[in-house]
Amino acid sequence: MFKGKSIEIKWAVVFSIINILWFTIEKLMGLHAEKMAYLNTFRMLFLFPTIGIYAFEIWEKRRNFYKTNITFLQGFKSGMILTFYIAIFGLVVNFIKFKWISPSFLNLPVNPMLSNIDGSKELTVAQGMAMSFTGTFLVGVVFTLILATTFSLVKSKKLG
Repeated sequence: MFKGKSIEIKWAVVFSIINILWFTIEKLMGLHAEKMAYLNTFRMLFLFPTIGIYAFEIWEKRRNFYKTNITFLQGFKSGMILTFYIAIFGLVVNFIKFKWISPSFLNLPVNPMLSNIDGSKELTVAQGMAMSFTGTFLVGVVFTLILATTFSLVKSKKLG
């Protein structure tokens, strides 16, 4: 079942660790309290490590698994497997983030557009985890499409 998937699992673990560290830095910088106005800007910076992890994973898959140039479908499959593992590990990561690192985070009015059916602005851990799971897949699909296209078009001089 996991044959050939160790590269994706490794990078999903790296992503999970970086995600926890990033969230901890947000908390330590006060972005979950008095400096909350800067939270979305700081979160946008997390796209850079995310793109890097996806790129390194597809590059490593091309180099160490396929040992040749990678096709679009191979890159897309690899990126989607990575996305799947990140989303699954993300359930545990989000539980850690919302229960231990910043338990009051979901009770803060981070985004006024978010509200429950009853009109309250507080989110439950389950709602926060569901939103994160969905967001992970959306971002993963977009980055995978871009990087799979890029890696399939750029031929390796060493490998090819």
